[in-house]
Amino acid sequence: MEGGFGDGYGDRTPGAGHDVAVGRFAREIYEASKETFEEKWGDFLWAEWKESVVWVGELGYPTGYGIWARRAMQGALEAGVLTHYQTARMSGHEDVPSPEARTRDCQRHGGDPSMVQIIIEHGDRLCRNSGRHKIGWVMCEVEPWPKAWVDGCRWVDEVWVPTESQKRVLLACGVERPIKVMPLGVDPGYFNPDRSPWEDRPSADFVFVSNFMWGVRKNPDLLIRAFRDEFDRDEDVVLYIKTATKKKDHSIALETRWWMRQSGPAVMITTDTIPDAAMAGLYTMADCFVLPSSGEGWGLPALEALACGVPVIATGWGGPAEWGKDEDGRPLPGMHFLRYELIPCRSDMKVFAGCSWADPSYDDLRLALRAAYENREEWKAGALEGSKWVREHLTWRHVGEKIRERLGAIG
Repeated sequence: MEGGFGDGYGDRTPGAGHDVAVGRFAREIYEASKETFEEKWGDFLWAEWKESVVWVGELGYPTGYGIWARRAMQGALEAGVLTHYQTARMSGHEDVPSPEARTRDCQRHGGDPSMVQIIIEHGDRLCRNSGRHKIGWVMCEVEPWPKAWVDGCRWVDEVWVPTESQKRVLLACGVERPIKVMPLGVDPGYFNPDRSPWEDRPSADFVFVSNFMWGVRKNPDLLIRAFRDEFDRDEDVVLYIKTATKKKDHSIALETRWWMRQSGPAVMITTDTIPDAAMAGLYTMADCFVLPSSGEGWGLPALEALACGVPVIATGWGGPAEWGKDEDGRPLPGMHFLRYELIPCRSDMKVFAGCSWADPSYDDLRLALRAAYENREEWKAGALEGSKWVREHLTWRHVGEKIRERLGAIG
């Protein structure tokens, strides 16, 4: 736990000693039975696969790209796509095992260059794809896309983006490769309102939750400032932020120390690594999920929160503003969008120079936080309705079926 009030949630994974003992025993049983099993059931099991593909990415990392890769791969497997895996990491950089058993098994099988390959990476890294037919599945949070990312599209045979708006931006940037819209999704069997909240949920009457990688694009300063300015210390409300940082020498506690010294409602910040199996409980312990970022290629945490029946406050630009609206452009029940202005990117990443992103309204954010707090029953009812819709229409199984259909068309 950094820079907040409370003791944190600790490591929710089994101990190392337990892993070693159980793992050694399990491997011995697995190796002894593998040959017999394959001989008896191999032909039957192979017939279940409709298509095959090589996945290229960073499967084991707790980043947005890693989570995206794992969950999309699970959807493809469920839809009958035999999936192999190769790391997108450069030579000399160790890959990390997936925390999920089925996708971790795919890491043992690398496929070969004669197969179609899908790479999930930044646009300037699509050259790491070496398949017979190269697919770059990519997203970006700014517009126009950086030149290096646009140029990177030339390394693949076709480009997949998660939203229609990103397809329009890429076409305007002059990308000549075929562009397909391939959305992301949610696992409705896991992310749903029936999932138990964390047992050590903050004891406050109302809990706001946010989940993001720490950085200027996510506007953590705006979120904390608006929350602290809107609520008084004697109001029984907490802002709980689950976050992490990619910078080894960066201290979130140091960056937020000024806020933590001010009088006001509690802000709790944890940088603990949360296993995939514990994420649904993070959302169901919330009364409202809030993410006032300057740009989201898709906004997976917001989608997962809504699937769990939690009202969502998000910037009205980028991925959530597309999947979070119905065919008539109205917000889905449970979605609440902030007004914004497009401004030059404030990122310290030079690649984003000359690009724009959203500047969400501080006043709008304060109003939304207050409305969520004072109208909790109405907001909750809307979120439960929205949850049902996304769990029926925006699932990883749907994504996997779209992947299978596209692979079949490629041949």
